Amino acid sequence: MRSYESYWTHLLLFLSSLNSLSQNLEQEIILKSYCNQNLSDTHAKQLRSEILALEGYLVDKGLLADKSGPSYRKVYKAIAEEGELVFDIDTSFTFLDTLDFKSYVSCFYRALEISELNELDSNHLQKLELISKKNRDELDVKVLSASIINNVTEEDLELTYFKFASLILFYRTSTNFSREELLLTDTKHFSDAISFIRVSLNQNEIYLGETVVSKEVAYDSIYRYLSVDHEHRGVELAAFRGTSYEFFIKNHKKIREVYVKLKNKNPDVKERIQIIQPN
Repeated sequence: MRSYESYWTHLLLFLSSLNSLSQNLEQEIILKSYCNQNLSDTHAKQLRSEILALEGYLVDKGLLADKSGPSYRKVYKAIAEEGELVFDIDTSFTFLDTLDFKSYVSCFYRALEISELNELDSNHLQKLELISKKNRDELDVKVLSASIINNVTEEDLELTYFKFASLILFYRTSTNFSREELLLTDTKHFSDAISFIRVSLNQNEIYLGETVVSKEVAYDSIYRYLSVDHEHRGVELAAFRGTSYEFFIKNHKKIREVYVKLKNKNPDVKERIQIIQPN
């Protein structure tokens, strides 16, 4: 299952690959076959169009004050301080939502103009290497953002490469509710005698364990699980980054509806729903 931190991991891999990419771009030998297969010229143009539209959207919504480097830096400062990006993105972008992240990381350069890649020099590569080394052993979003703030200037963030790398991360890691708000939704704790079935929400997908299931399968499974031994069983609910608060509340409500159904048959059934942070 993919958590929000994996996006930052991919960003580090992406940044660390820039050195070889910039050195070999003219020969077009870096991942050429893979990228030609997975990100065509048409798709690269669509990707560029959506990323530029995303920037405009974030400006209109107020996450970015404008399209300047200082505005991008301000967002990184907020992440460095809070350890997360709490911002409600109430729209979607078709290609950004469906593009495999490996394809994005490996073939991102195809959405950039040659002139935009030529803006990068050895000084930029050294900065990216410092960021990568700082976060190599233990990934922490606050540390990563602090590393970017300490090494990447406002002038650097004016460059299209740094903007594009930042925008996709802002888009895929944002959520409109904080971890604290999530945990406060349900503060009940139960004894070790209670066993739980875990329901995890990742963006718009529902997982039972590590398996993606439909909502019908999920709640039928929960009902059957609790029916066997309701006195010693409960439900754990976790939500990963990128999951909207609306989707979380909707599924929390569905779990409570399962309990209502059980109570209609047996008034002694007690509701045991535990909100947890995802692993």
